Amino acid sequence: MNLYTTDHYESDLLALTATLYRTPGTGGRRIPFCRDNMPGYMRDAVKMPGWMQWGVYVWFAYFCEYLQTGSFVVDGHEVTFAPVFSRREPDAPRSSAQDLGLNSILYTVAESGVFGTADDTDRTPLLRVLLKLLDDKQRADEMMKRMKR
Repeated sequence: MNLYTTDHYESDLLALTATLYRTPGTGGRRIPFCRDNMPGYMRDAVKMPGWMQWGVYVWFAYFCEYLQTGSFVVDGHEVTFAPVFSRREPDAPRSSAQDLGLNSILYTVAESGVFGTADDTDRTPLLRVLLKLLDDKQRADEMMKRMKR
């Protein structure tokens, strides 16, 4: 998504569409994503009209924005994941490290082993991972608050 947003190459839009909008398999269920099958996904996605591919991009971009800023109702409770995605303070020193985005979250969660290996974590439903990250963030914030007292 970020590549297409930056350069507007149709190949990047096609890759995003192929990743997100795979055709249903037998029984009408989506086939789990497998990087090795990307050429097949691309062959299917190229058949989609351009306006539909662009619609997948817009929907996903809005979802990512809402995920980072909006609120959700989970088990009857309003939850916001904004703290998980919080940015550094404007006057805080910049890190020299590259920002790996959601991949860094995958590796951090996988390192803890709470959901298993990186591959296991990658297959874990996003909501479960985000709830775990939110819980960890809230616990860390509470610990920092207690230490400052």
